[in-house]
Amino acid sequence: MFPTKAVLYVLPVFLLCTYFPLDYQLNNACKTFESYYNLYFSSNCFYNPDNNDHPLQIMKRHVGIGESHQVTTEDGYILTVFRLPRDKPKGLFFFWKAGYDVWLTNSRGTTYSQKHVNLTVESKEFWDYTFQEIGYYELNATIQYIKDTTKKEKIIYVGLSMGGCAALVYAALSSTECANSVEVIVNLAPYIFTETTSPIKPLFFAFPLKAILRTLKVLEFVFLQNFVSSTVTPDTKHEKVDLEFTIREIYRRLENLDRHYAENNRKTDTIPENCLEVKKRGNNVTGIFLIKPEYASAPFLALCDMITRGGGWTVILNRFDGCLDFYLGWQNYKNGFGNLAGEFWLGLEKIHQLSGFQVNELLVELVDSGKTEIYAGYKHFSVSNEVEGYNLQSLAGFSGTAGDFLSHQAGMKFTTKDKDNDIAPKGNCAITYTGAWWYNKCHQSQLTGVYTEKKNKYKGLRWGERFFLKKARMLIRPQMDSDLVL
Repeated sequence: MFPTKAVLYVLPVFLLCTYFPLDYQLNNACKTFESYYNLYFSSNCFYNPDNNDHPLQIMKRHVGIGESHQVTTEDGYILTVFRLPRDKPKGLFFFWKAGYDVWLTNSRGTTYSQKHVNLTVESKEFWDYTFQEIGYYELNATIQYIKDTTKKEKIIYVGLSMGGCAALVYAALSSTECANSVEVIVNLAPYIFTETTSPIKPLFFAFPLKAILRTLKVLEFVFLQNFVSSTVTPDTKHEKVDLEFTIREIYRRLENLDRHYAENNRKTDTIPENCLEVKKRGNNVTGIFLIKPEYASAPFLALCDMITRGGGWTVILNRFDGCLDFYLGWQNYKNGFGNLAGEFWLGLEKIHQLSGFQVNELLVELVDSGKTEIYAGYKHFSVSNEVEGYNLQSLAGFSGTAGDFLSHQAGMKFTTKDKDNDIAPKGNCAITYTGAWWYNKCHQSQLTGVYTEKKNKYKGLRWGERFFLKKARMLIRPQMDSDLVL
């Protein structure tokens, strides 16, 4: 229970929020930062019709199109998602104009997502959720729906404030799904303030507000926009402007990125075929670049190492902390998974496109449990197509300090837990050793095993008699005349 006086004190606040007059000057957008100090009286401010309209009305006003979709989560919430599709070449919105297919999500409980399979908004169970449910259930369902609708393998996620927090929950609780579905996450605005200027902040500390709301059976508590607009400080008005400025700045940088790619490709008007060609065009800093092998149907992003042993390497595998699950199936290994800024597997199809039509060399870099750095280099490396099982069709010319423990797998097809292509008399080597590889009967090396596996040393990251590798990288590039040992 809570003090009766507390109820008497707080009720006027609710009455004020409920009955605050609706007639006000329709000024909600200003041309200068300073004008926001006198929002209702400045001649530089004007009425923005988008302020009070439905999202579909706003979309159709600006670009002539807009879609509304409903997504049902695993725990029964029915969410409304708005879309600006890219099938019609017109429009003004920032990211849509930049070429993106834009989806606007609405979390459970918001104006456009107040439905549930079994519950109603009058039920207290409907409102019993936290950021964890939003990040886990909503993003899993919504992102999968978007992928199914657009037939795209990955999306770019931009989260603002609570949306950014939900993205972090999603990445933590659904790391595999996140790695396979999201190319990059962009988080804007902080999620938690340690100090905030707010005229209503004292209310949350002066009274047991949560208990009061439950007693009054108030399940949804949202200030009227007009009331909030009239009580915010000049500083918070600046925050609104700063957010708009931030969005414009992101768009400006997208345009600069387009110009950067155009400048880099101006001489040939083509996308580089591999990381070595990227280096030859004057890029000497290791980073992520867009490449398109000659026989690839579409370009893709790749991590290019411009420093190691002459540079120009395309990194096809990177492991260093065990944060990513590598015990996956055929489609994952075919298409690739992980994050180019962290642990990842580039994908067998991309490796084939890079190495299947010209002679490549392979570099394997390893760090063992004693933190000793070793390497294995091969002057000839080639992977065949999917019909041939992504066969390790060419591997020769070994040099290095790690020993040759890959030639044993030469000529073998790739095997995963759901596609057994090895020649072991019994069982599937991928299942037996919890990995995926060009298994023979079964292996002398495996760089896709369980990170720091202690129970069974043959299931870990293995290279010969080194069973507990701490780091492993595989890099390829078109064959060069110089030796790998520099």
